[in-house]
Amino acid sequence: INTVVGNVPHQRTFSIHAEHIAPRSRFFEDATPGSTIHLPDDNPRIFALYVHYLYTGHLAVLDYPTPVSASSPPASRLYLIAHLYVLAEKLEDATAKRAFLDALVDETDKTQTAGGAHFPGNQVVNTVYDGTMSGSPARKLLVDLYTCNDECFISKTYEEEEWPVEFLRDLEVGMEALGREWVPRVEWQSPRGKVGVYLEEVEDAGSVEKELKKT
Repeated sequence: INTVVGNVPHQRTFSIHAEHIAPRSRFFEDATPGSTIHLPDDNPRIFALYVHYLYTGHLAVLDYPTPVSASSPPASRLYLIAHLYVLAEKLEDATAKRAFLDALVDETDKTQTAGGAHFPGNQVVNTVYDGTMSGSPARKLLVDLYTCNDECFISKTYEEEEWPVEFLRDLEVGMEALGREWVPRVEWQSPRGKVGVYLEEVEDAGSVEKELKKT
């Protein structure tokens, strides 16, 4: 399947074996070998990372150096993982969504427990909210991260930043559900213990991964 991603001059064409992508992506399930799919609104760099994961089962973005500062979100691994999740959402690849969301949890957990400053910022939140619908597991994860670790949020002048209105509403609901005001917490509250809450069920996910690793 020839997949044309992006627009000129940054457009790229990816040739993907139908047997690799059709069984796991509802977006591609009706595509036939030799057919052409156009994705003009997507980023070739993000799609290349997705294709790499599709064939290897490895998330290459995790090999990127960790940014020394959170001041450049576009360069951060969290930002790229968020874009990968949104792409998987569009392609309706539930297996990839599970992997990317799990990576988002690990990356956030790792940087926080190591004393890092790479909490999912407003660009990550905007990316997820722009590319998902209400009720999305990724949205729930972000809201839970902020309601349980809100010092990362209130320490910023959020009035000066652009946050999705839906996120702020979800955050308010989350805080009300906890029955407390916005009080900073000193210790990092990891979401790892309940990560299963955010992972969608996938039929035959194991067999899909095994087939990918054979290539």
